[in-house]
Amino acid sequence: MRAVPGQKKRQLVYEAGAVFNPQNWMNPSYLNSNQMYGSYEVTILRNGGIAYPATVTVPYEDEEDRKVLARIPKYTGAPGYVGGVRCFIGK
Repeated sequence: MRAVPGQKKRQLVYEAGAVFNPQNWMNPSYLNSNQMYGSYEVTILRNGGIAYPATVTVPYEDEEDRKVLARIPKYTGAPGYVGGVRCFIGK
């Protein structure tokens, strides 16, 4: 999508944490919050709004998760988390 003249860009936020600051982009409060993978298409809704899905990490762990992870020799995911999806609705 193109930027609309006069429109301010805003960060997608779904949890508490610092927003992006180009002078302090290494801020742990920024780096460790609102993490998502979002290479999906924006969908234009009938009312003129938009919907944008993104994959996010969700804290979750149970005994079955621990058993499965123990059998995967080079598991690269974050222990104690599973993948989830959030759908952002905006205009």
